[in-house]
Amino acid sequence: MITCSGFQINPLKIEEAAMLSHLMLENRERFSLYFPGTLAENISEEKSRQFIDQAAQKMKSKEQFLYGIFVDGIVIGLIYIKDLNWSIKEGEFAYCIGEKYTGKGWITEAVKALSSLAFTKLDLERLKIIAHKTNTPSIRVAEKCGFAFVETLKNEFTPPGKQPMDMELYLLKK
Repeated sequence: MITCSGFQINPLKIEEAAMLSHLMLENRERFSLYFPGTLAENISEEKSRQFIDQAAQKMKSKEQFLYGIFVDGIVIGLIYIKDLNWSIKEGEFAYCIGEKYTGKGWITEAVKALSSLAFTKLDLERLKIIAHKTNTPSIRVAEKCGFAFVETLKNEFTPPGKQPMDMELYLLKK
């Protein structure tokens, strides 16, 4: 467990499936553009149980690291270290937080805490954040955490039923 000011970061447990599903459904519209897969995998408590079980397996195999962000024992957001490339020691952050918990700096603090963990415990050397230019909160997180803008990635992300979108790449080196 990582304790930050006002919240904790932990791997999710099966018994937190109902809370995770509730978070996703309560923020369905908010998460539908950039987290369509995670949203689809958490539309019920049973699906969330499967999702959490798969996340635990991926953590064991070091394929992906998924953490819940908790306030008073309630899941309020998720943060991933994903798309790991162990040969170049690189990973990518992805994160989401419930609407009523935004604006408190918690995602920024979570990214800083997990960046430290990624560099010291996972031995990664580079971390990425990829965000759309209109997602100013995510871009602010990247900048506040010391990530530097690298380039615009053309047609990097295609939301379900939409046209491909250019995304901004930010990088933090150890």
